[in-house]
Amino acid sequence: MEETLLGENWENRVLPGGAAAVEAWLAQESRRETVVFATSGSSGTPKWVVHTRRTLEASARAVNAHLEVSFADRWLRAIPAVHVGGFAIHVRAALAGIAADVFEERWNVEGFINALRVNGTTLVSLVPAQIFDLVEFGVSPEAGLRAVVVGGGRLDSDLAAKARALGWPVLASYGSTEAGSQVATELPGRPGEMVLLPGWEIRDDAVRGAALADGILVESGSGLRLERIADELGWFVTGDRLEIDDRGNITEVKRLGRTVKVLGELVDLDAVEAVYRSAAPSGVRVALVAVPDLRSENALALAVEGEVGWVRSVKITGLFRPAKVRQFSSIPSGALGKPHYGEIASQFLSERACKPSASL
Repeated sequence: MEETLLGENWENRVLPGGAAAVEAWLAQESRRETVVFATSGSSGTPKWVVHTRRTLEASARAVNAHLEVSFADRWLRAIPAVHVGGFAIHVRAALAGIAADVFEERWNVEGFINALRVNGTTLVSLVPAQIFDLVEFGVSPEAGLRAVVVGGGRLDSDLAAKARALGWPVLASYGSTEAGSQVATELPGRPGEMVLLPGWEIRDDAVRGAALADGILVESGSGLRLERIADELGWFVTGDRLEIDDRGNITEVKRLGRTVKVLGELVDLDAVEAVYRSAAPSGVRVALVAVPDLRSENALALAVEGEVGWVRSVKITGLFRPAKVRQFSSIPSGALGKPHYGEIASQFLSERACKPSASL
C-alpha cells in the first residue's frame, strides 16, 4: 500500500504524537513544516529532536544522489515513520517523484518478502535485526531490489557478508536522528567503503552539514525551549569516535564512554546502571554491562551482588531492561570499588548468558 505523508504544504508533526508540551511549543512558535522526533534518552526518557522541511530535504537530496535514485525506483518502508529513518523515506520519494509503499504488518520475513514482490521494490531501509532475520531464514530478495540501506546500529561485517551471499545488496550506513538520517553510506557493489554523502563534513568526533536538526527541545521555567546542537561553526559532537581515511571516508565508528546501541537505540550504560543502583536494597551492589548480540547488536547484562528478586520490580522502559541477570558472590572491582566491567562482561560471555532477542 502506498502512503503519502507529505502534502504540498507540510503540517507541523510530532512523531510520535501525544506529547502535549511539544504540541504546545509548536503552536506557540507557529512553526510550519516542522517535524519533531522522539528518541530514547539513556534510560528511556524521550529526547525531542526538531527538524524542518529544509533539513529533511537536505538529507533526502544527499541520499538520492548517493543511491542515484531515478523514476524507475520504488521505495518500501519497513521501519516505523516515527523514526527519522522511516519518515525520511517519504521525503526522498517525494523529491524524486516516485512511490513509497508501506509494509504495514508487524515485522515478519515472509510478509516482507511478499511485499517486495508485490510492490516491485527497488530500494528499502532496514535495521541490523531485520538483516539478521533474513539471514536466519536463508531467504533471497526479488531480482529488482538494488539497495538495502542498513541503519540504526552497526551492521556486523560477518552478518553483512552472509546477507550479500544470499543476494541482499546491503549498504551499511552511519547517521543519527540529529543528522536527519544518513551521514555516510557504503557504495553499491563496493562493501567496506562508507563514503560521506554530499554536503557532509566530518572530523574525529563531530559532523557538519545542512541536514543537521535545528536543535532539541529542553524543559525551561516557561515550558520548552529550542536548544541548538551545533557550535558556532556548525559542528555537532556525535558522541562517537570516527576513524577517517585519507579520502575523508569513515572506516570505523567507536562509541565514546559507556554507550551502546540496542536494537538501534542508544543506551548509556552508566545511566541505566544508576536506575538499578538506586532501586537496589541496602547493601546490594550492581554493575551493568553490554555483551555482543548478533540480532540486536548488544544485549544488557546485570550483575548483582546480593539477592536478585527485586530486579523485576524496577520501573524502566522494556528496551533498557537487562536480557540477563546473574547473581555474583562478589562483583569484580578495583581497589576503589569501581567495577571491572570488562571482566564482568567476560563472565557473561563465557556462560553464553545473552541470547538473540525474539522480537524486533
